[in-house]
Amino acid sequence: MCKDMEIYPISRVCKSLRSKELNLKYYCPFEKQMKAICKTLENNNFIQELNLQDNWLSVESCSYLANVLELNDTLRTLKMKECRIGPEGMVALSEALGSSSIRDLDLSFNSLGNDGLKEAIFALTDNMNLVKLNLSHNGFTEQAAVYLNEILSDAYCLEVIDLSWNNFNTPAGMKKLCHGLVENKTINWISLAWNGIASEDVVIHFLRYLRKSSVLKFIDLSNNLLKDDPMTIFMNGVSESNSLVHVKIGNNAFSPSKAFTWAQLLAKPRDKPLKVLDMENMVVEKKFLTLLQKIKSLGNEVKYGTVLADYELYGPCVPKVLFGRCKYLAMKPKKKKKRVDFGHFVLSLPEKPITTDEFQAMLAARKLNHLLDFDLITALQNQYIMKKTQKVNCSQLISDYMVLYPETQPEPPRKKKEKKGGKGKKNKKKTLTLEEPVHEEAIPSAINVQDISVSADKIETTKQNNEDLQLTEISMQKELSAREFKSTEAVFNKQNSDSDAIKKSWVEDNEILPENNEEKALEASEVFILDVSRDSTN
Repeated sequence: MCKDMEIYPISRVCKSLRSKELNLKYYCPFEKQMKAICKTLENNNFIQELNLQDNWLSVESCSYLANVLELNDTLRTLKMKECRIGPEGMVALSEALGSSSIRDLDLSFNSLGNDGLKEAIFALTDNMNLVKLNLSHNGFTEQAAVYLNEILSDAYCLEVIDLSWNNFNTPAGMKKLCHGLVENKTINWISLAWNGIASEDVVIHFLRYLRKSSVLKFIDLSNNLLKDDPMTIFMNGVSESNSLVHVKIGNNAFSPSKAFTWAQLLAKPRDKPLKVLDMENMVVEKKFLTLLQKIKSLGNEVKYGTVLADYELYGPCVPKVLFGRCKYLAMKPKKKKKRVDFGHFVLSLPEKPITTDEFQAMLAARKLNHLLDFDLITALQNQYIMKKTQKVNCSQLISDYMVLYPETQPEPPRKKKEKKGGKGKKNKKKTLTLEEPVHEEAIPSAINVQDISVSADKIETTKQNNEDLQLTEISMQKELSAREFKSTEAVFNKQNSDSDAIKKSWVEDNEILPENNEEKALEASEVFILDVSRDSTN
């Protein structure tokens, strides 16, 4: 056959011809290859499952497949997920499906839409072998529910149907769908997940179906938009069901308290068959864990997500946010002189309420009105404004601030600046006069004649020329040396012999006799101030 059609034989097909499954998933055969495969399957008595997932079958390829369904009585499972046949491909397959031996049919992700489902009515109602049908991800809406009503009412062998990822979320559409489910006496597994079901008007139609159905064992309403009130209606229908064993309601919008109410259905001995409750990813309360032990002791099962802790959540502390922002902005300037401690401002506020104008005036006095933005000041005032008087409650503001920042101290008193003295008084030297007592520690043990200098800071000078001034200073130095000698003679007597030698040499050098010193001695009040410096010379 491959030689006649001028194609290469497919090894996967050749190896599977005598097995129960032919898996062509993701193979994407050409039309010639698809024709050859279908020709081979028309008379094959071994293969029971044909997997064509994700092969993008054309209308012509669907017609080749229809011939297989008409002639082959061995096929039981046909998987056509993501083949994207559309309404046109469904037209080519419809008649053949109605008389085929297929029991498990997967038509998900085929973009059938409402028109494609309309073309499949004949195939799905006349097939007396079809048990499992997957119609998920086909974009069905309210109109498709009308066609499903007709299909489900006449499908006497269908047991499992998957309608997830469609749009059966209107009251009229759900009414039609549930009517067909009530008429059907064989369906025991149904999925309506990911349909956007949210309102009570939609869920209420399940009550009649759940009460009347005697074969339904599994129902999936997970990943919808069901809140507490719609979930309460659905829970009432589940509690009255005489056949339900497994309920899946996870990933909905009901509260932890409602999840606890659901779990109570399985915590008590009941004559109902419900055994499994799947609340995947749902949050439950901490007391739910105690209830879970009772459920397990009865042989039942509950699936849940996370446990909510028993602590309370509070919003942000508004005063802390405002104070923290004020403190930051007040200390933000780069220059230290421009920074302001906001705590000093708070503690400077009076205990009595003040008007907003007074509050802003106090801010301006500390130059905080330039550092804090207008919205922040307004928010701070509004936080502590008194409704009756429309004044700022300063005492409450101070109290809240001290609770948050208890280490805040009042502003220390400012030091008074000392007046600066005139020029010439900065480096005033300490002098020693004869009126003060002379301490031995203040006088060196040995004094060199050349180390003595006379300070002429307090000598009254006249307006003579420089030459007369120099001569006067020289004569005064000799006279002052004689006077100083007598005042220090008592000290020198206590020194050693080296000190006596120094005294003798000093007298000889200056050519001053001791007896002359007595005659020229002055009283203590007339002695001039001396400044002894080792670096100065006579």
